[in-house]
Amino acid sequence: METQAWYRILCVIAALAALLVIGAQNAAAQPPAPAPVSPAAGAIVTTPAFSWQAAGGAAKYEVEVGPQSDPNAVYWKVEAWDSGNTVITTSNVRRFTIG
Repeated sequence: METQAWYRILCVIAALAALLVIGAQNAAAQPPAPAPVSPAAGAIVTTPAFSWQAAGGAAKYEVEVGPQSDPNAVYWKVEAWDSGNTVITTSNVRRFTIG
């Protein structure tokens, strides 16, 4: 009976170790987020031209633009999507003003 109990404990420890390794690999495998370039944070622009640094593994990008409480203030961010139509990473939000 003691041998079976130790065997079960060892199996649980091995399973937990495997989950930790898989979790670490998945965290390390996530590509860096796309980095917004233009419009710059706090910029005042008439007609924004959106650009960003690419994210590894992205098949396409989606830019989200939205107003804030001030109708002239706008935020934007960019999402990187893989070929399976899944968001793989999202940039930080940038804010700019229409002037």
